[in-house]
Amino acid sequence: MDTVKTVRVLVTMRLERLIFVAAVPLLLAGPGMAADHPDMSGTWAIDAGKSDFGPMPVMTDLVVKVTVDGQDFHVNQTGGGQPEANLHFSTSGKEVTNEIPGGKMTSTHHWEGSDLLSDVKIVTDDGITIAFKDRISYSADGMVMTMKRSISGPMGEGQMTIVMNKK
Repeated sequence: MDTVKTVRVLVTMRLERLIFVAAVPLLLAGPGMAADHPDMSGTWAIDAGKSDFGPMPVMTDLVVKVTVDGQDFHVNQTGGGQPEANLHFSTSGKEVTNEIPGGKMTSTHHWEGSDLLSDVKIVTDDGITIAFKDRISYSADGMVMTMKRSISGPMGEGQMTIVMNKK
């Protein structure tokens, strides 16, 4: 029984890291459809020194390229210890689903003033559910994105702050 429990914990930890990496890009794009929302299209790199990864491993090489098309946006993500990912999202408030390695990600995004709010739910192929609630804010010059994230999953609750710089 202890071996089964240990394997489940290790698998869950790996999936939570994968899910963290897969979910970061969806928080970066969307802006650009209205003048009061920051335009975050372009290339972003993680600032590990200013980020607080909470329960997740520190990443130093995550790069995200964002293309915005109205309320839809496309994300190409590399690094972060994970395979390259291409994802689609929307800031319209409608739920969007992406297939990710080992599961499915559903998300909604909407604006509250100049902050982008998101709810993300990952369900793995073996039924593990992990949820994120994010509040993303942008610097006045549009060069820094700061995400405050709450995580809920089989390993418990957690908080993190992710900072990314526009290249």
